[in-house]
Amino acid sequence: MTPTITKSKSLFVLMGLGLVVLLLLACSREPVPRLPGGNGNGQAAGDALGTRSELLGASGIQRSQPSVGGGNTGIWVNGTGEASSTPDLAILNMGVEALADTVAKARGQAASAMAATIDALEAEGVDRSDIQTRTFSVFPRYTRREVTRCNGGKLDSSKTTQRTIPLEAVREGAPVPESFPVEPLALTQEECFTQSEQVLLGFQVTNQLTVKVRDLDTVGDVIDRVTGAGGDLTRFQGVKFTIEDAKDLQEQARAAAVDDLMAKAEQVAALAGVELGRLTFITETGGPAPVSFNTAKAVMAFAESAPTPILTGEMTMSVNIQGSFEIAQSTR
Repeated sequence: MTPTITKSKSLFVLMGLGLVVLLLLACSREPVPRLPGGNGNGQAAGDALGTRSELLGASGIQRSQPSVGGGNTGIWVNGTGEASSTPDLAILNMGVEALADTVAKARGQAASAMAATIDALEAEGVDRSDIQTRTFSVFPRYTRREVTRCNGGKLDSSKTTQRTIPLEAVREGAPVPESFPVEPLALTQEECFTQSEQVLLGFQVTNQLTVKVRDLDTVGDVIDRVTGAGGDLTRFQGVKFTIEDAKDLQEQARAAAVDDLMAKAEQVAALAGVELGRLTFITETGGPAPVSFNTAKAVMAFAESAPTPILTGEMTMSVNIQGSFEIAQSTR
């Protein structure tokens, strides 16, 4: 009994010595250094974050800083500018059109009329390079008409009656006639109806030109001469005036639009009680600058005695500009 108790005491003593050794080892470790204003846990988290930031920086990934102000900040205004000038080019849309029973006839008539038209244009000083075929077409022409048709009447068997021989007469040996008289077959009333049908009128050949007339004083003469040469086959779709090189006019309109933009921005800033800052954005809005016809300033292209008076008018070019300005910090 005594040896057993002695062994148990020895085990407890060994376990106690082991715990003491472990405590001594734990106390002998160096404490984690602290950064100013931190604690042990915070410093460990800070070290981890710092290490992560260094890794991100080494990989080329940087955190973007938010920009000052948004896309809708500041003062946004629109400016419009116009510039006017007289046109220097007339564009005529004309041609010939022939209709005949066959394609060959229609084409031949149209070809003769077009040859006469081109000769008339050149006689009026129009250069061959300013004459261009716009469309050439050949197609059948149809019309519709109302047609009345009738069925001509039909036999109606329901109205036909035949005579029969009584059975008693046959039994008594009466002779049977070879034919029996019958009533004539009846005709129903004729029925008529109206319907619409397509009818070929002939074949149409169309040849249309686009003609540039640079001497605006001759536009009326050109029209008169061309219609005389082509005769009844002449087709004239219209005339329009333009400026062949509108670059200078567009630049003038653009300069006027920028001046209008700046004036509006200064007025808006003054009315709002703020100071206008620097221009941060500017663009020309919309598509191609439109050119309009100003009838209020139209002038005669020919003398009043000219057979066909034409008005050249005045062309107006418009440009739209949009810009954005900062609102400057007040120094007061």
